[in-house]
Amino acid sequence: MQSRTHFRLQTLSSSVATQNEVVTAGLQLLVMLYGGKEGDTLDHLRYAVYMNLIATGKTRPRPERLPATERAAAFHVMRAHLQIVQWKSLMSVCLDPEDWGWSLKGGQFMPIQTDLKPAPEELLSVITCRCKITTRRPCSTQMCSCFKHGLHCVAACKHCCGEECGNVSQLTLVDVNQEDDEADELHDSVTEELDVFGDEVIGWVDEEVLGSTVYLDSVSVSSCT
Repeated sequence: MQSRTHFRLQTLSSSVATQNEVVTAGLQLLVMLYGGKEGDTLDHLRYAVYMNLIATGKTRPRPERLPATERAAAFHVMRAHLQIVQWKSLMSVCLDPEDWGWSLKGGQFMPIQTDLKPAPEELLSVITCRCKITTRRPCSTQMCSCFKHGLHCVAACKHCCGEECGNVSQLTLVDVNQEDDEADELHDSVTEELDVFGDEVIGWVDEEVLGSTVYLDSVSVSSCT
């Protein structure tokens, strides 16, 4: 297991690794951080964690408590690879940021979040309403498309967002700030693992770069000119 981890770390920091090799190694490392097994995927872990929170939690599962989707994580891994190579080479290695998770818009580099739609087409076309919340009884009459079809309003509803109307589910009414114990435990565990992983990477880079320590006060992305 340690040899596999070391190989993946080397791949993540290699200036000659291909994009596919970097993404594969990075995703496997993230699966390990979330307690997955060899052969697991981030999408599978995301689903498993979500279903566990649904079954045991008292509040709505919050997206930030879930493992990232594979495509979002892939772009994050690319950006991490670019930064590590820049650190390790003291900016002497020329990699194009647009090949590693960044897009150039208006003269500025912007991180690519994902290349997938936020949800499957069948979910994007779900019934929602546009009721004004300034009315006396928002979403409480047949004028509301959600109410009319016997559905609760959801976050996709334009004005009420499934929270500020008279057609809200009881689950939605629960205080979203009340943290689920298991979600906190997972979040703290992953944060701790990420800190350790970050220290290992920085330590490895420090050791490799001319045998000296590289101190960085800020993170920057630059392209070769």
